Amino acid sequence: IGIYGNFHDTLERKLPIFHHDVNKPLVDEQNQFHVPSALPWPQWQQIMARAYAHTTMVDAAAGLILDKLEALGLAENTIVIWTADHGDALASHGGRFDKGSYLTEEVVRVPLAVRYPGNIAPGQQSAHLVCSTDIAPTILDLAGTTFGHAVDGQSIAPLFTTHDPTESATPWRDDLMVQTFGHGFGIFHMGRALITDRYKYVDNDEQLHELYDLERDPYQLHNLIDLPEFTSTAQEMCERLGRWRRNTNDLGKADPAYQQALIDEPEKLAALVKRRAIKAGIEAPTTG
Repeated sequence: IGIYGNFHDTLERKLPIFHHDVNKPLVDEQNQFHVPSALPWPQWQQIMARAYAHTTMVDAAAGLILDKLEALGLAENTIVIWTADHGDALASHGGRFDKGSYLTEEVVRVPLAVRYPGNIAPGQQSAHLVCSTDIAPTILDLAGTTFGHAVDGQSIAPLFTTHDPTESATPWRDDLMVQTFGHGFGIFHMGRALITDRYKYVDNDEQLHELYDLERDPYQLHNLIDLPEFTSTAQEMCERLGRWRRNTNDLGKADPAYQQALIDEPEKLAALVKRRAIKAGIEAPTTG
């Protein structure tokens, strides 16, 4: 297994969330589980081999579902949608486990496969920007109905009508917003990214923002946000992100639900830390 493209990321001009994960009561005096890992790549190869084996097992399990549909005579009358709630940052950006609060391609890009006999040709692909909020409208559309109220996503069914991955029968979005509310309890990191076919702009609330040229830097190694030659690009992306936020009623920290979470989550964190400490047979650290 070859070295992953950004395993040797120096993390220069990256947020603290790239350097450590919070709320992991396992480790140092500041209750921070430090990442990236110091493991050398030969040890990571063993980890990656097991991760790939796990993925193969999941694929095989999905195949059992398809086989059962065939056996029951339902395959030609069943739409199957395969996706995930988030990606996996394993071995990326210096060597890390799980996901995180950052909006890297490894975390935000997920599989999406649709099996729709008689309507989608085997192997058909699309290069359009779609997201998880599109799934529910798509299911209703294929069932011949719609939501009775406005929703953030849109049906991707029109993309099925062409075999050209760059064309569709109807106009499609040319950018997409994704967001995170942090990883774990208690300490929030609110991040939003605006993605186009070329750039990714990440608004990290009150922290350092990010801008990446995904065409030249697909592994997001070089944050361009402070370079003068990209000022206009960053400004345009920021404005487009603002439109997404307004259109989706994204209030950020002004949202009453967020304000309530600031009250509720510290108590949940304290309980979580205590349970983990008891299980590990150690004294629970002070959570503040």
